[in-house]
Amino acid sequence: LFIENVPYFFNSPIGGATKAILHRLGYYTKTCVLNGKDFGSRCSRPRGFLVASVWPNYHFPKETGLATGSL
Repeated sequence: LFIENVPYFFNSPIGGATKAILHRLGYYTKTCVLNGKDFGSRCSRPRGFLVASVWPNYHFPKETGLATGSL
């Protein structure tokens, strides 16, 4: 399961309840804030991401190091 929202959503009461429900259903959750500009996008807006998985070892991608507009 993949959820994208504003960065502070996952620290809000609703975000916390979402994570708690997913844990009760047997999912492992990981959250991260990523910015498109760190991956070569022209968009420089930070976004919060949550991944819920039955496998505990999910890792978010590393920054590409591409400068915005260099593609």
